[in-house]
Amino acid sequence: VSYAILRSLTDTSRLSVPLSITLIVSLFLPLSVTFLIPIDINHSIPILWRANYWTTFMLTWFILPFWQYYLTFGEFNTVLRVKSSLLQLCKFLGLLIILSIVGLFWLIIRGMFQLSYISATIVTASHCYSLLMVVWLMMHGLIHIPKRFFTWSYPGKLELLYRKVNT
Repeated sequence: VSYAILRSLTDTSRLSVPLSITLIVSLFLPLSVTFLIPIDINHSIPILWRANYWTTFMLTWFILPFWQYYLTFGEFNTVLRVKSSLLQLCKFLGLLIILSIVGLFWLIIRGMFQLSYISATIVTASHCYSLLMVVWLMMHGLIHIPKRFFTWSYPGKLELLYRKVNT
């Protein structure tokens, strides 16, 4: 199902194999929850939930941002693209860590932070980022998917060519 969704949204022949696998897994994990809920009484389900959670966590914080940076950098050498992407990912994660520390100090100074809430605060912060990323991706899809359908028709292609000529 996740491959069918990916294939309907993009031309999979133009994607590299590692990126295709990453995107298929990224689509599969949210869909797998619907299959895990009915068998929630099974004893092996906590292992599946943890694997699903940590895989989604790694995809959200490390793998998908790495691919985003890798695909946007203009380096011609693969090694340089990987190095540039890892450096940019480290900068991004470093900035998030610095902002988290500043937020933690602000909560401590205001007297609103208690040690009993530290795990809840960390989980909430990590899920807020995930939700913001999902909202951003949905907004991206609401803009670019209709554009793709618009350019499939002959009048749409003609309109697109007229716009390119004017610029």
